[in-house]
Amino acid sequence: MEGNERIENLMKIAEEVSNVKNIQNEMKKSTIKLLELDEKYESAKKDLSDYNLKLVELDNSRELEMTKDLENKIRDLDTKIADIRLEARRLFTPLSKAISRMEKQDKNEIYVLSLENREILKAINEDPAYAIEYDLGPFLSELTNRVESGELGLKDQICNKVLKQKQVLNDKMNTSLLVEQKKDYLSEKDKLTSELNGLSIYREREKIEKEIEAHQVLIRSANSNIHSERMHLNNLKENLERIRSVLLLDVRHFFGDKTDVKY
Repeated sequence: MEGNERIENLMKIAEEVSNVKNIQNEMKKSTIKLLELDEKYESAKKDLSDYNLKLVELDNSRELEMTKDLENKIRDLDTKIADIRLEARRLFTPLSKAISRMEKQDKNEIYVLSLENREILKAINEDPAYAIEYDLGPFLSELTNRVESGELGLKDQICNKVLKQKQVLNDKMNTSLLVEQKKDYLSEKDKLTSELNGLSIYREREKIEKEIEAHQVLIRSANSNIHSERMHLNNLKENLERIRSVLLLDVRHFFGDKTDVKY
């Protein structure tokens, strides 16, 4: 073996030794990273288990029962309030044609309503349950006069319905009970809603659910990283074995067949 060839072979061996050391260093780093990822994965699993346990405890708590009970009571009150609004609308249904004509004439300035009566007419259209809280006397009197005078151009059958329903609306017994019931229901709803808002269980539950979701994402990410790092480490091991085999062949070629490489 000539001088130049010997130098080239020695340089090649030195490079292969350097490659072995570099891969070994990379393997150490990869092993440490795997340990850190495993620790992170196990920690996230433990935290997730703890949060799931907290959620179960919360769902079985007395406070959740109270919350659901309050929500059911509020829903019942909403239904009752809606029924009152529906009943109030029914009280004005026989007047709908006449009210529509009054509104149209007011808009076209054929017969302009007073501010008070215009406000009542608007309330009847938008929220009859609120309209019955007004003193309807002046509005109903004007409505009656215009119906009887024929100014609204209604058929006799409709006029009779309007006049009959006017008597019903003038009877405070038919409206005051609805007004009082609505006030009572709204007051009770405000009280229950305030009590419900004072309970923090839903906020706590939402916070725990967010933590559970975050830890599930963390676990999936850590698991994926562990898989990738293990593949990387396996590739390094395979590469190391390949380079060691090449190194051993080159060393024996240079120093003799009985030469061995110790690591």
